[in-house]
Amino acid sequence: MTMLDAALAYAARGWPVFPCKADKTPLVGGGFRAATTDEATIRAWWAKWPMAMIGLPTGEPSGLIVIDIDMKGEIDGEKSWNDLMVKHRAAPPITREIHTPSGGRHLTFRHPGNVKIRNSAGKLGLGLDVRGDGGYVIAPPSANADGGAYELFRDIEPMAMPEWLSAELVRAPEPQRQERKRVSHDADRWRAYGEAALRDACREIATTPEGRRNHTLNAEAFSIFHLVAGGVLGEGMARGALLDAARSCGLPEEDALRTIGSACEAGMAEPRYPPEAAGNGAWQAHDSNRRHDQRGRYSDYGADDPSGLPEMERIRPPANEMAWSGETADDGAPPEPLETFSLAEFAGKEVPTREFVDERHLVPCRNVTLLMGDGGTGKSLLALQLVIAVASGGEWLGIKVKTGATLYVSAEEDKDENHIRADAICAAEGLDFTALADARITSLAGEDATLAMDEHKGRLVPTRLYGRLALTLEKYRPALLALDNLADVFGGNEISRVQVKQFIGMLRKLAIKYDCAILLLGHPSLSGLSSGSGTSGSTAWSNSVRSRLYLRREIGQDGSEADELARMLETMKANYGPKGDPINLRWELGVFVCTDMPKRAGSDIGKADKAERVFMKLMRTYQQRGIDVSANPAATANYAPSVFFHDGAREGVTKPSLEKAMLALIDTGAIKVEKYGPPSRKRQRLVVVEDN
Repeated sequence: MTMLDAALAYAARGWPVFPCKADKTPLVGGGFRAATTDEATIRAWWAKWPMAMIGLPTGEPSGLIVIDIDMKGEIDGEKSWNDLMVKHRAAPPITREIHTPSGGRHLTFRHPGNVKIRNSAGKLGLGLDVRGDGGYVIAPPSANADGGAYELFRDIEPMAMPEWLSAELVRAPEPQRQERKRVSHDADRWRAYGEAALRDACREIATTPEGRRNHTLNAEAFSIFHLVAGGVLGEGMARGALLDAARSCGLPEEDALRTIGSACEAGMAEPRYPPEAAGNGAWQAHDSNRRHDQRGRYSDYGADDPSGLPEMERIRPPANEMAWSGETADDGAPPEPLETFSLAEFAGKEVPTREFVDERHLVPCRNVTLLMGDGGTGKSLLALQLVIAVASGGEWLGIKVKTGATLYVSAEEDKDENHIRADAICAAEGLDFTALADARITSLAGEDATLAMDEHKGRLVPTRLYGRLALTLEKYRPALLALDNLADVFGGNEISRVQVKQFIGMLRKLAIKYDCAILLLGHPSLSGLSSGSGTSGSTAWSNSVRSRLYLRREIGQDGSEADELARMLETMKANYGPKGDPINLRWELGVFVCTDMPKRAGSDIGKADKAERVFMKLMRTYQQRGIDVSANPAATANYAPSVFFHDGAREGVTKPSLEKAMLALIDTGAIKVEKYGPPSRKRQRLVVVEDN
């Protein structure tokens, strides 16, 4: 379906449409007010802009109200939505549902008709926006500039708005605004203070990364409009500066205007006056001075104040109000009690069992496991072997694993290198690539693979790639996600305990939400190498994960490697099970094999020696083609080692090695010399025993 087809289909349902740019801003004058159901106009628009996004007005024009559940960065609209339903003891509404590129949802309801439902941001709860009268949404199958599409998840008629939701949305009577108290005493000083606060708020908004832009705009605007209500700033000046800052950080103008309007309504209802003008009773629950003081801004009117005002008394609440008494958090919302559950809820319920990816209990499900190892030890190969084992329903290092889809994010190797490694694993395990449809790889080699960045205040914020990863997990629902490597995906300070815990928490959130195990690969620090602990940077890396594995070389007492192909996999931390003994490994023919257990029947072929594997591969190929080869060196035309040596698929194996491999395979019975032809003229040829 083309964008034009979709736009006409909406119009046929009586829903007016208009074209939008990839940033969701209107392409036509008048914006959403220009929306129409006229076929000729719609055809003309999409003939001019064939890939334009489809804007759909909400409220009275379409008769629709949309609840926009945002999932951006730390904003969890789903939690707020669930809290609302719990509050009203309501079941999740089954209505028309759209999934957005950022991982959110649009729930569409019929307009009640007898009341005015206005747009709002956060009125229902953090991450819950309302698109009502005077608003619009982007409709499927529109796609943004990055290719993220709006997808129709539930194609049914919008349901009538539940009474409980209608009651939440009906506009309450306007709170009577307190008359602004104009400051006459030292007005220039307070005006300069207000302008400095506005400049700082605008800087904060303009430098906010994607994922927290609307949230930051709402919080900063809320604070500024306290000052506007107190007469310290002009409303027009504040609105204009805030809108310019929102544009600078990339927020669409329509979204910014809605957020500023909502913040204005809330902030103006509670004026804040300068301390000298307000007296001792000026400290309010929503006092912006307290907020700025807590954040280290404008606490003194001295050198730290960009307005250059002379030093004055630090703004602090009276001593008897220093204790908590309902003050707001940094986002302007009053704090809420922590969510709890009673142990009595477990009565009569079946006790859940812990699940692991493997029978050895090395990699717990719905958790983050850290696999550490020095560069070149083979972490990536070991992880890819696990990924393929889970996707194929096979074994990993002789350990049974659960079967499911897998996703391997390779930040260091390109597609070709992953192909080479996967081919060696398939050859060793006797797999065909066609059996690995559920094993998916994302190669980010040469690209920015950062999932979280330091926002320059010591706190991590998720990047756009984190959001894309979440969408990918939603799409494929893997049982296992491997992230290779920590140095590429973590954009913070690895010795910062706070940032490390935040990052592991972000990954754990994905593991829980998408019911998968996450294997995070990393390099140990120099101290971790020398001590043998395999730790890296802050101890929070080890403390925050539930399981930590360490792949290391075997080093003798003299500091040298006794066997450069040998490795040892140790469990350094296991919260949900015994650590167990180390697993001894050896690199053979491009894969790791466990040397602690007897080899599977037939596993010697193709693993013990590369030349034997290559010889067997070529034997099968030639046999399938009907080309006979001989073990007789006198048969110069079809002597197998000579023929195979000139084949491009010999993987660099020399002719002497091929000859040794042939003799070894004959001795083990993997191949044999077979006589064929009429009795008067018997010939000899090599055949594969298992295929004969």
